[in-house]
Amino acid sequence: MIRISSSRPWAKKGAVAVVAALSLIPMLGVMALAIDGGLLLAERRHAQAAADAASFAAIRTYHVVSQAGGDRDPMAAANAAALAYAAANGYSNDGVASTVTSGLASPPARYGAADLSIQVVVASHQPRLFSAIWGQGRVDAAGRSLSVRVTNAPPSIILLNSRDQGSLTVAGGAKVIAAGEIQVKSNNAKAGDINNMGSVKAPTLKVAGNYQLSSGGKIEAGTAIKTASDPSAMVDPQASLAQPDPTGYATRQSPSGWNATNPFPISPGLYNSGLTLNSGGMNYTMSPGVYYIKSGNFTVSNGVRVTGAGVMIYLYNGNVDIQGGQGISLTAPTSGVYQNVTIFQRSPLNVATGDYTPHTISIANGTSNTISGKIYAPGATMTVAGGSNNTYGTQLIVNKLNISNNAVVNLPKSTGSADVVFHLAQ
Repeated sequence: MIRISSSRPWAKKGAVAVVAALSLIPMLGVMALAIDGGLLLAERRHAQAAADAASFAAIRTYHVVSQAGGDRDPMAAANAAALAYAAANGYSNDGVASTVTSGLASPPARYGAADLSIQVVVASHQPRLFSAIWGQGRVDAAGRSLSVRVTNAPPSIILLNSRDQGSLTVAGGAKVIAAGEIQVKSNNAKAGDINNMGSVKAPTLKVAGNYQLSSGGKIEAGTAIKTASDPSAMVDPQASLAQPDPTGYATRQSPSGWNATNPFPISPGLYNSGLTLNSGGMNYTMSPGVYYIKSGNFTVSNGVRVTGAGVMIYLYNGNVDIQGGQGISLTAPTSGVYQNVTIFQRSPLNVATGDYTPHTISIANGTSNTISGKIYAPGATMTVAGGSNNTYGTQLIVNKLNISNNAVVNLPKSTGSADVVFHLAQ
């Protein structure tokens, strides 16, 4: 019997070829994804390196510009630096091949002392290569970087009132410009009131409560704002500053009337009835030392001019009143207990209520004043108005600050700036 086999080897070989051909399509797709994925991973690493360089350059630029003072916007300078560093690494921010964005961001919790954080995102828009078989359009490889500034530098302005509205009031075209942080300890929902074209410019504004802006009031771009800040961290750094002991001080009197000796010398010592400098047309020169004003005020008015080097004015129970003079120019002692302190106004703290004995510092009517060092008056409501232009050295510690009518308060130097440290957060 002859048998005919149903097995056809040539048919099996054809089936294998068909299966292989069908399998080749997804295999090619997987290979395309693998190749493009590898290229995108390499591009992402490049974008990340560019973002790291850009964010670090941005935050250092911000710091340098803010420390320098003046009208240059620190955030605008930081953004420009970020774009420049990204471009140097091949990302031109043309919106087609790449996009670069930078701006303020919240620092990670582990950087609790950070007062500034800038984030930069570099996105590279890559054309599809082999993976074009799966779709059209570009794919993004992005790098994100956060740089933070951590500083232990003392703030420029500390306002110690714990609960009142308007502890910081800036209105009527007035300006506050500070190289260091501004702290407002009041927990009031309107602790800060910036209105009627008033402006505040500082690296950081910390408010225990909150603030309000109205009628063109503004906080300059680039100022980091931290509301609901911990008031217990806003301490009085001069609370332990010892009061001078007037024992042995020579007793002095305010000069009386116009004197042919011009400029007229003023000597340190004990002033039991205030120190008043108000004889029109006179220039007074304060000699170095401590001026202990036991009762009465320190008054400068009526077109006089006051200068002095190495001067510390202590008010036991009086106020400061500078009105309508040609202004004052004082520098602080450079050594001793009162090193870097120019005005010290005694204001005892009522521990039960948390209130200081109230006093005032009033500066107005067009005077231009330069006071180096610190003004320490924890109970004072400081009012600056009427076009007064005031430059202070390192620190202003008062109870409240009220600036209006185109007045300017400028603290161009930040103490402890060498303690600033910059970090790449990731």
